[in-house]
Amino acid sequence: MSASFKCPNCSRKLFSYEPGAQKYGSMVGMCKYCNSKYLDPRYKEAAITGIPKRELGYVGAVVLLLFGGFMAWRGYSVLSNIDSYFDADMLRVRSWVFVILGILFVVAGLIEAIFVVTGLKKKKMEKIMAESVNRLKNESYVWDLVKLGVINNPEAVRNATGYSANNRM
Repeated sequence: MSASFKCPNCSRKLFSYEPGAQKYGSMVGMCKYCNSKYLDPRYKEAAITGIPKRELGYVGAVVLLLFGGFMAWRGYSVLSNIDSYFDADMLRVRSWVFVILGILFVVAGLIEAIFVVTGLKKKKMEKIMAESVNRLKNESYVWDLVKLGVINNPEAVRNATGYSANNRM
């Protein structure tokens, strides 16, 4: 279910987003209508919130493999007994959709597992973390996060990232 985000200053709609989606990037946005800064709910700052361990594990791959396998099996099992059903033509189409989607989920699960095993997923998360630390070395960005209520202790950010704060903080 998607949600709409309005500028906290001028109340104009800026974008729609999925509230549960987890993206990493700059948390500060600028309204295209009034140029005020706002906290963008679509993004998290990895160096502040951390990256959950589940992002690096096999859970996603296993879920995709199991779900895809079940879908493909269910579609195939219906196809193998299709003559015993009343509306066989429509059911045949639906069963093939299940088989094809199931196979796609299995392939996605295998790709995810390969990314985990080869370390590509870990490298991607390390890159996201490095980009986040670099953003937090930008003094004006940190000050924006303080004003927006994300950071309560800018000194902790300074210690973690090594940026030098001025007297504003």
